[in-house]
Amino acid sequence: MLSIEYIAGFIDGEGCFKASQGTKRSPSIEISNTDEDVINEISESIEYITGIEPCPAFKYKKYKDHHKQSYGLYIGAPILRLLLPILIDELRVKRFQAEAMIELVNIVGMRGCKGDPVAKARKDILTDKIHWANQGCP
Repeated sequence: MLSIEYIAGFIDGEGCFKASQGTKRSPSIEISNTDEDVINEISESIEYITGIEPCPAFKYKKYKDHHKQSYGLYIGAPILRLLLPILIDELRVKRFQAEAMIELVNIVGMRGCKGDPVAKARKDILTDKIHWANQGCP
């Protein structure tokens, strides 16, 4: 079983926080690496910590001959609601995104924020913060 610190470090280095302003896609983190065993071990550790199995590891296509095959793991909102509060103190590089994501998954909830203009406006602000931080503007 991998430690919380290892998973946080991996997310800091290889994770991508994703959020969209549309209603179809829930907030998520995707991580990728060329070592499928590491991705699978992270998935198993996250399942052990949260009790929820992340989406199985998936393969990224090789775009050029010089790129290795890589594998990804999708971590959705139900898992993030449980996992991020545990990881937040260990994150260094992506702590800002994680703080915004924690608030975002709590606002969005399981059913979204349809019909609530205040929640929708806050969701849009948090989504913009995550996009802004992803571009290297902490």
